[in-house]
Amino acid sequence: GNGKKDNSPAQKAGLSEKLSTSVPFLGKVVNYVKESWEETFPSDQYRKKQEEMRKKVREMKEQEARMSELSEEELQKIQETIPQWKQQALVQIEQGPEEDDVSFRKRLKDELKRKFNSTTLAKKLYETE
Repeated sequence: GNGKKDNSPAQKAGLSEKLSTSVPFLGKVVNYVKESWEETFPSDQYRKKQEEMRKKVREMKEQEARMSELSEEELQKIQETIPQWKQQALVQIEQGPEEDDVSFRKRLKDELKRKFNSTTLAKKLYETE
């Protein structure tokens, strides 16, 4: 090649993916920091992605509004067109465990604190106080 490093988003995503599989905790930390950075200092690509997400949410809300206006017979017809396996998959997803974002952040913070406190630097800091 030309001797330059490839810092494309695909390569960066690959790196965080490798970290997530080899060192899961570190991968989560890297992803959290990366997402926080993007929220704080959004790139054009991040802005486009956010706009697409907002557009999808608007479309979903519009579809929900249309669905709420349908009669029972119309809803039954729509329900009949959905394959049985898909109906069961939707029920299982709805009943699946939900991870609370707050509890994830608390666990992340506690895990970081525990890991930091186990380092020699932290032990030296506590000894000097």
